[in-house]
Amino acid sequence: MAIDLALEQRWRDRIEECPQSGLSVQAWCLQNGLKNTAYHYWVKKFKFLEQQEAGDNTFAEVVLLPGV
Repeated sequence: MAIDLALEQRWRDRIEECPQSGLSVQAWCLQNGLKNTAYHYWVKKFKFLEQQEAGDNTFAEVVLLPGV
C-alpha cells in the first residue's frame, strides 16, 4: 500500500490542533466534520509508528527458574 504523505501530514496537523482547541475529541471532530473513529485510528497509527522508529519493544524476557 502506498503511503499518502499529504494525508498523513493533514492528520498529524489535526491531531495537534485538537487539544489546542479546548474541546473534547468528540466535540472537535463533530465541529470539523470528522469521524471520532478516524481520529482515534490515526492517533493509534502514529503511536505505533513512533514506537517502531524508536525501536521500542513491547516484549519482556521471561526467565523460568527450575523448580519454581
